[in-house]
Amino acid sequence: MTRDVDVVEGVPSRLNAALTDGELDVAAISAAHYLAHRDELALVGDLCIAADGPVGADLLLSQRRHDLYLAMFHDQGHIAIKVHDFARSVSVALGLPFLRTSVDHGTAFDIAGRGVADPISMIEAIRVAAELASGRPLGAGRAA
Repeated sequence: MTRDVDVVEGVPSRLNAALTDGELDVAAISAAHYLAHRDELALVGDLCIAADGPVGADLLLSQRRHDLYLAMFHDQGHIAIKVHDFARSVSVALGLPFLRTSVDHGTAFDIAGRGVADPISMIEAIRVAAELASGRPLGAGRAA
């Protein structure tokens, strides 16, 4: 079965309005917006997170083990996933007309050309790209 999915970028207030106005079918919205429009909206089970006050993303991501985490903003996900596994975390860019994976760390100019860089991040980015390009679900070939 083929499904068309569009990834729409936007600040939370814009996504809130777009969902309520019927421009989107599913969106990550604020808990406050949901509560204000609960008669018009439905929660998607096991995908909802609401908090009263700040919650560290690293705490949020470490509660359960998953193969994939989706962050609405670049830094939300990167900080948390780097804490989880700095060397093996990989970014996958969504919404592009081509497959793009990358390492989750910076360019490391301070060690460039010194022969001390660990290649595992690049190896993981290439492995994930190959796995995605094969059409198999992520982790399908790994032992449990």
